[in-house]
Amino acid sequence: MRRAGRRGAAALSVLLTGFLVTGGLVAVPFLILTAPVDDYSLTALEPASQRTLVLHTSDGKPFARRGGCVAEPVSLDEVPQHFVDALLSMEDRRFYYHLGIDPIGLARAAMENRAAGRIVQGGSTITQQLAKYSLLSSDRTMERKRKEAWLALSLELRLSKDEILERYLSSAYFGQGCYGLRAAAKQYFGTTVPDLTLPQSAYLVALLKSPTALNRDPEAARQRGNEVLDAMVETRKVSPARRKELAPVLPEIRTEDATGSYYADWVSHTIELPRTSDYSPLPVYTAFDPELQRLAESAIETVLAKEGKARNVSQAAMVVMRPDGRVLAMVGGADHDQSQFNRAVQARRQPGSSFKLFVYLAALRAGLTPNSTVVDQPVRIGSYEPKNFGHRYRGAMPMSRAFASSINTVSVQLSEGMRRTPVITAARDLGISTPLEAQPSLALGAFEVTLLEMTSAFAAVDAGAYPVKPWAITGFEAADANSAPPRGAGRWRLNEQKELMTLLRGTVESGSGRRARLPIRAFGKTGTSQDYRDAWFIGFAGNLVVGVWVGNDDFKPMKRVTGGSLPAEIWVSFMREAIETDKGFERKPQRIAAFEAELRQRKVKIAKNAFNQGEVEKPRKRSRAKRRRDFDFSQDRRPRRERRGLFGGLFR
Repeated sequence: MRRAGRRGAAALSVLLTGFLVTGGLVAVPFLILTAPVDDYSLTALEPASQRTLVLHTSDGKPFARRGGCVAEPVSLDEVPQHFVDALLSMEDRRFYYHLGIDPIGLARAAMENRAAGRIVQGGSTITQQLAKYSLLSSDRTMERKRKEAWLALSLELRLSKDEILERYLSSAYFGQGCYGLRAAAKQYFGTTVPDLTLPQSAYLVALLKSPTALNRDPEAARQRGNEVLDAMVETRKVSPARRKELAPVLPEIRTEDATGSYYADWVSHTIELPRTSDYSPLPVYTAFDPELQRLAESAIETVLAKEGKARNVSQAAMVVMRPDGRVLAMVGGADHDQSQFNRAVQARRQPGSSFKLFVYLAALRAGLTPNSTVVDQPVRIGSYEPKNFGHRYRGAMPMSRAFASSINTVSVQLSEGMRRTPVITAARDLGISTPLEAQPSLALGAFEVTLLEMTSAFAAVDAGAYPVKPWAITGFEAADANSAPPRGAGRWRLNEQKELMTLLRGTVESGSGRRARLPIRAFGKTGTSQDYRDAWFIGFAGNLVVGVWVGNDDFKPMKRVTGGSLPAEIWVSFMREAIETDKGFERKPQRIAAFEAELRQRKVKIAKNAFNQGEVEKPRKRSRAKRRRDFDFSQDRRPRRERRGLFGGLFR
């Protein structure tokens, strides 16, 4: 019975092989004559060579590595035979017998997948995988598979089997950013390719199926390693007796200090490196201050641990910079290990009242001053009716008090009186690049921005010049072109700096930001978005400019968290320590030499009859005589009417 069964299986195998060979004889000429891709150069098969970036602190000490994990290509002579056996047993058992496409392997994979009811085995050969890695995208389409098959046949005609295997081992992805066997051996086991043991080889081969997923799941990686060793028994590369002595190993990857991880991510993403034949690590010198980073992380961790759960706050971010835009520290979230999404740079959130900085800058450009009298009163623009925090109105007051107390109605009235566009211009001048629309809610920060942008805008006030562009790199290889603020930074003089400083100082001393008071003079602004989804405090003292945001990734409301509560607490906690420990701290910053600011006039007009008893009139055409009666305050001169308080209810 056994012999009959074997003869039947052999006959079936011969029949299947004949069918597949016949099909191959037809398919090969078809693929050759209908080449779906253009000609290519073998240089495209060279392994990835994105150099590893070694980031250094401001005092020259390395603190993070980013970019590619690469090394020189391997030679087949230095690869242990047990690694080749493990690779071919698991990935391509007929590698030395097919022409780039393995019909028998495809049939076997199809049968295995059908029996399992899911895809458990692939049919791609090593040659096909090399073509996909080097020359094609990862799209799962029939067109891509057709190109892959043609390229595999072409490679087999142009290269020897050993040359194909060498190129594959030099470019395959092993996870952790590592391309090539040499880089993977060093990254995972701290060893060289010739010194790899059989269990280590089995682990590395196991990673090829799904490197990212297996790196995150050690148990799955261990199971896959066992499958590799079992496959070697099936191909008779390892005896059953020896297999019992072998067990898959897991690497002991040395993790670097997590301090400054978000900062390192941000810096590395700003550097684009060309493909070269240089595999040596590339040092990048930055403005990163590890002590300030530690203080920033500690301030966020302490406040969130104390009040985060009770106030329904799960995330926070912070940016620390000098007035010239030099970023010293950055926190992009509560835990980098849990989430690499950088909320300081990538997240766009509503800034709330912190956006009023631009509304009041536009008003100052229109000729108003912190002492100008404004009116806190109900406002309606069509169906839009902004409300104050606490739903009360205080009547006439100086503009400085309206800013310090973050009065919403006054901000909207100012924006509407200037027809909104000057507010957008002011935001653009100070570095806000995210989309803004000329809508009534603009004045209250309804459009999303990033924390890095907002912190840079406040740095422009401290510097007295705009725009301030954030930067971090102080030295890059032999060139030091990045050791100064980016081109165009600080080009224009901020004529309204003194008045803005008065407004920001009042917020901290007697307004919504009183919790941010320091032993030295401090300036800042609170911000709270609708339904307490975002809370901000951005301010400066001495030559440190710091922005703080708190909220939730899923936009769930917090429990009455305003910019003057948790963000101000985080800010002041950090600043109290920083002004004592920051070696570069200056209480009276000198003029920033890199900013050669020019004088620039921004003329803004504010309509005298923009409001009528709290309701906005619809814009209508005016005669030339009436247009002349509108007041141009760009030269900082107020007409007698303002002093008499006859501005139609807007100013008194």
